[in-house]
Amino acid sequence: MAVVAIEMARTRNNEQSISVALATATCTLLGSGLPTPVDAQEEPSWNINTAAFYYGEDGGRVQDFSIKAIAERMFVDDRVLTLGLAIDGLTGAP
Repeated sequence: MAVVAIEMARTRNNEQSISVALATATCTLLGSGLPTPVDAQEEPSWNINTAAFYYGEDGGRVQDFSIKAIAERMFVDDRVLTLGLAIDGLTGAP
């Protein structure tokens, strides 16, 4: 098929037809199928979220302090490890 396309292009004496015929022959020889897509895998990663909160009234009568942290580890095989920590303190006058 590619040889026929080249011969037809030569008989026409047209440069554009020759380039199209050569491109067709090249694609035929190399294969016309599309390459199979490859799934990219992400590197395992950590996702860390933190929060801190403080509340205090005038005169130090009531105080509240909170710290929260969550860490997530994503693995290649779609597993997830989640670790959490919460510390909360509240003081006040009797």
